[in-house]
Parts: sequence; structure tokens; C-alpha cells
Amino acid sequence: MGRFAARLEVVSNVAIIVLAAIVAAVALRNYVFTPRLTMAPPQGTRLELPGVQWNERPQTLVMVLRKDCQFCSASSAFYRRLLEETARLHVPVIAALPDEPAASQEYLRHLGIVVPEVRHASLRSIGVGATPTLVLVDARGAVARSWVGQLSQAREAEVFRSLQP
Repeated sequence: MGRFAARLEVVSNVAIIVLAAIVAAVALRNYVFTPRLTMAPPQGTRLELPGVQWNERPQTLVMVLRKDCQFCSASSAFYRRLLEETARLHVPVIAALPDEPAASQEYLRHLGIVVPEVRHASLRSIGVGATPTLVLVDARGAVARSWVGQLSQAREAEVFRSLQP
């Protein structure tokens, strides 16, 4: 029986070491080797949205939304007012959603948000870590300003001021 107990102890020690190595590898991959997303792309960084020619416009507002985002839905009245203002000021708007294009269009229609240009983009590909996010992009494609989350009235006013020429 002593020999069996000794073997069982060796096997259990090896299993514990293997399990610890797996946990360490997962932790390293998730927390050390994976680049961290900020909530919004930092000011001055280039926003990569395939097919968009930033230099054709002095500034563009990118609305990053997601159909299952409660804060996106709760902000729909603000977005409708914002779209009226961007149309008045001739500031182009692009809605970027990670969902399939048909589902994205249906979601925007459901909220009463009419955006002329809707793009499919993963949040990671455009450097956004949360929705909703508004990103004001200059003619070079660089982030000029950004706002994350459901905005207070003061932050909404800040967005409107930032659109002024």
C-alpha cells in the first residue's frame, strides 16, 4: 500500500504542476501578450476604417454602436439630435457596428437613427473598447476627440461644440 500511495502522490504532484503551467500560460496570453484596448482610440492615432477616404472631408464623426448595447439604445434621442446637427453643419457621419450589416441597419432603423454610411467593423479593429463611442476624425484620419458611454448633458454639449467649424 505504501508504494501505491507514493505513486499517487507523484501523479497528483505532476497533475498540479501541469495545471499550474496551463493557468500561467492562459494568464500570460490574456494579460501580458494581448494588447490592451483603451475605451476609445487615443487622440492623434489614425483610425483605420476600410474604404473610408478621410482626406475627402475636413472632419468626420464616427458613431461606434452595437445592437445589444443598452447605453446605445438609451442614447438614441441624443443621436437623432446629433445627426440633425451634423447634417446642418455638413459633417459626414459613419456608423460603425460589429454586427452583420443587415442586423446593423435594422437596429439603427429601430432606433430611428438614419445614418447615410454604415460600416461593419469589429471594435478591436478600430481601437474601441466599449460602446457607445463617438470619434471625431480629422482629414488625416487622426482622432481629434472621442467620447465613450451614455453622455451627460454637459458632455453632449461638448460634442456639439466640437463639431463647429
